[in-house]
Amino acid sequence: MRKIIEGVRSRPFIIILVVIVGLLALVIMGIGAWAILIRQRQIEARLRAAATATAIARLLAEETPTSTPTPTVEPTFTPTAAPTPTPTPFVTPPLPTPTPPPPTPTPWEEVPQTGFGGIGFALLASALAISLIILRKLRLG
Repeated sequence: MRKIIEGVRSRPFIIILVVIVGLLALVIMGIGAWAILIRQRQIEARLRAAATATAIARLLAEETPTSTPTPTVEPTFTPTAAPTPTPTPFVTPPLPTPTPPPPTPTPWEEVPQTGFGGIGFALLASALAISLIILRKLRLG
């Protein structure tokens, strides 16, 4: 390895290349950790929420057993004096302002898959690193 580095005229180029490849490796590990740890938890939480909503809907749809009716005593009619009307001034209430209807909720959808993704990003970064090495060899040779 020491012989290879001594033969190269530009050490900063090799150092920058190693840093870029190291950063690429860190990004790939971060994407993998997200996919394994966080994404899996999100999927499980979504499935639990859907199962809970389904169970609640089932419980609400079932008929609750009716209890046996208890006999009630009907009240007897007792006459009361009719109230005398009192005149009140007529006030016109202001017209209500029209309110827009509430937005309809949209069902949960998956996030659209955009971009290169993990494997595409890794291939793109590898192609960049390989092209940098090839271009450097052509420049020196």
